[in-house]
Amino acid sequence: MSSKAVLSLMSFFDRVCSRLSASPVFVVVLALPVSARPVRHTSDGILKASPVFSKRSTELIYAVLENPERFRLIKMNLADRRTESLRKDTSTAEFEPACSRDGRYCAFVRQRGVLSF
Repeated sequence: MSSKAVLSLMSFFDRVCSRLSASPVFVVVLALPVSARPVRHTSDGILKASPVFSKRSTELIYAVLENPERFRLIKMNLADRRTESLRKDTSTAEFEPACSRDGRYCAFVRQRGVLSF
């Protein structure tokens, strides 16, 4: 959907709300390509969580359940499916990554102890 169509839709909702004396309505429209289909990136049977894209969607960062007590952050290059640990020297659980678009920065939740994050 083009930006012109989105603006037209927003002005339509604005006019409707002003006639009804209602508060403004905000609409978020997501336009996905018609050919967008789910793609399996791994098949090792290990539990994974919190996937996010990084470096302009060329890398995928996600948490892997390494053992029953610890999630580890993994970075996958989507071009060749090569994986590596985001932080090799961790001894605590790390999960819920959030990365900058250029991939320079990645924030995450780190468990420091029982009920301490």
